Amino acid sequence: MKFWINLIATFLIIIALASCGSPSNEKSDLILEPTPSDMDFNLDGAFEYGLADGTFTQSITVFHNGRVLRSSHRGALNSEKEFISNAIGEEYVDLYENKSSRDLVTSWSTGKSFTSILIGIAIDQSFISGLDQSASDYIFEWQNDDRADITIRHILNMRSGLFLYDGGNGGNITSFKNQLDACINRTLQTPRNNNFLYSNCDSMVLGEILVRATGKDFFDFADEHLFSQLDIDAQWWTDQNFNYLSYCCIDMTQEEFLKFGQMILNNGGGIISESYITEILSNNGESYNLQFWFQDNALMTIGYDGQFIVIDFANNVLVLRNSLYHQLVPINGQTIMINNQNGQAGSTQIPLTLPTIFGGEQTFNISEFLNILYRR
Repeated sequence: MKFWINLIATFLIIIALASCGSPSNEKSDLILEPTPSDMDFNLDGAFEYGLADGTFTQSITVFHNGRVLRSSHRGALNSEKEFISNAIGEEYVDLYENKSSRDLVTSWSTGKSFTSILIGIAIDQSFISGLDQSASDYIFEWQNDDRADITIRHILNMRSGLFLYDGGNGGNITSFKNQLDACINRTLQTPRNNNFLYSNCDSMVLGEILVRATGKDFFDFADEHLFSQLDIDAQWWTDQNFNYLSYCCIDMTQEEFLKFGQMILNNGGGIISESYITEILSNNGESYNLQFWFQDNALMTIGYDGQFIVIDFANNVLVLRNSLYHQLVPINGQTIMINNQNGQAGSTQIPLTLPTIFGGEQTFNISEFLNILYRR
């Protein structure tokens, strides 16, 4: 009971779909001998920072010039175990121990970037005519009012102007059993394309655009045209109405997230057109474009609790970092987000990353990691 009371209390406040090692925690490393071109990287310093006790890091990988330079995975360390015991209960400590490269990590809002790529694939295959097509061609509920002029690009760029639910960065929509309906049934709040307003609902609507444009199940389309092409075995959460959460919540190994990053670094890798990758990179100085972030001279996917894929085209580098994660048991084979807010044990099921969701402070900083890595 203590577990669920803590979870519900903290989750409703801070959810923001928009940190001395123990040798028993099965820390696993893949370290390759550096080539001369790798010598400029401070791998030792960066990984020492990124894996320190209190960062709540599960996995970090650095990839350069087509090869993994280092990949490290570990479970909860001493102070992190103490945090888990105090915040959730001592009986849950072992859920975050003994992590290896085989264990799942989760995306949180990194999932938004996957949804963008799926929209790009649908454009490549002529299911969608283009980024500047009216979203109301598919979201017909918007056709006869002031939402009719919202384009797919407006939604991808978080400039739809539609109402933003309360509850932190991105708006908390987890309490809705049907999150899709809640996102479609929003009114215009500001003029479209007026201001950037980070919205989980905008990304949720993109998933429905894909479904209606292709006539296919969202995950089936993703699996056929993206995951299977990259040899990825992904699990994508749904709401209680079985709508896939296209704004978040994909579970896979970090190695599989790396494959997604490699595809983008390779200008689409034949899976999505190079022209769509060019569209993503054409950000006109903005920090956000087509569900991707621009930071530290790199393209990034960023998820809650410090989930990162850093795509550095200039240096041909990928950096991936994921926080400690425990996936709750799927329901009839499907991972379902449940947040009924009724305080009953078992009434809440969300991706259980550490530490922020339990009231802790995320101390890992991707900019600091990159500064150390590049010796800036």
